[in-house]
Amino acid sequence: MSGRLVGNLIGFVAMAAWATQFPLLAKLLETWDPVLMAAARTLIPGIALLLVAGLMGALRGLSLHISFDVMIVGGAGLGAATVLFVVGQSLTHPITASVIVSTLPLCSAIIGFATGEEKITPKLSAAIALALVGGMVCALAGKSQNLEFQGGELFILAGVFLFAWYTRASLRRFAHLAPTTQAGITTLAAGYVCFVVFALCLPAGLAEIRLDLTPNGLLLLAWICIGSLALSMALWFWASRELGVTVAGMHHNMVPFYVVLMSTAFGAEVLPGHVLGAALVIAGAVLAQLPSPKRRLVARQGAE
Repeated sequence: MSGRLVGNLIGFVAMAAWATQFPLLAKLLETWDPVLMAAARTLIPGIALLLVAGLMGALRGLSLHISFDVMIVGGAGLGAATVLFVVGQSLTHPITASVIVSTLPLCSAIIGFATGEEKITPKLSAAIALALVGGMVCALAGKSQNLEFQGGELFILAGVFLFAWYTRASLRRFAHLAPTTQAGITTLAAGYVCFVVFALCLPAGLAEIRLDLTPNGLLLLAWICIGSLALSMALWFWASRELGVTVAGMHHNMVPFYVVLMSTAFGAEVLPGHVLGAALVIAGAVLAQLPSPKRRLVARQGAE
C-alpha cells in the first residue's frame, strides 16, 4: 500500500475521531469553565499519549536537551492556539468559527511559502481553493443566520495559523520521534500553558473552578480527551508526515460533514450542501496529490 494512500486513510480516521468531540463538547461546556476545559483537553490527552508511547517503547529519543523546543512548539504553539480558540469561540458564532477553521490548508501553505519549505503552484492553489470553498459550503449548509463580525474571528484565525505552525515545527524539530511521542510531549506542554493561563485568570475573575465530576460527565470527558483528541492528534502527525501539513489539512475540512453524519443519529438531516461541500474537499485533496505533467513524463520515461 502506497504511503499516500496510507496517509489519506489515516487522515480520514484522524478527522472522524476528532469530529466526535463536537456534539459532546457542547454538552460538557454547560457544566465546565471553558478555560479549565481547555487545560483538561490538553493535559489529559498529553498524559494518555505518553503512557501509550511508553507501552509501545516509543519514548526512545527523548532527552532534556529538547525540553526548550517542546515548550516553545507545544506550549507557545499549541497552548496559545488552544487559548485563542477558546476565547475566539466565546466571542463569535459557531458557524463563523467553523468557516474560519477551514482555512487551515491555506494557512499552512502560506507558512510553507514564507519559510521556503513549500511552493504554491497553480495546482496547489486550485486544490486549496476547492478545499476552502468545500469546508465553507459544508459548514454553512442549511444555515440562514446573519453572520456578522463579532471580534472573535481574529482570535480564531490567529489560532489556526499557530496550529499550522505548531504542526510544521513539530514535524521538523522532532522528526526522530514517533508520531505518538510527538503528539504526547507537545500536547502535555500545551496543557501546562493552558493550566497556567487558567490559574492567572482565576483571581481576575475571567475563569472559575466549575467542572462536572458526575459519572456521565467523566465518561464524556474521557471520550473527548482520549477517544477523540489523543487518538486524532497521534494520527494527525502520522498523516502529516505522509502527506505534508497542507494536504493533510484538507482532510480537516471534512469535519463539518462528519459531524452532520454523526448527528443524524439524533435526528439531523444531511442536506445537498453537505454532500457538495464534502465532494469539493475531496476533489481538492485529490488534485493536490496528482503528480504534475512533468513528473508523469519522467516516470513514463523511466519505465521505458
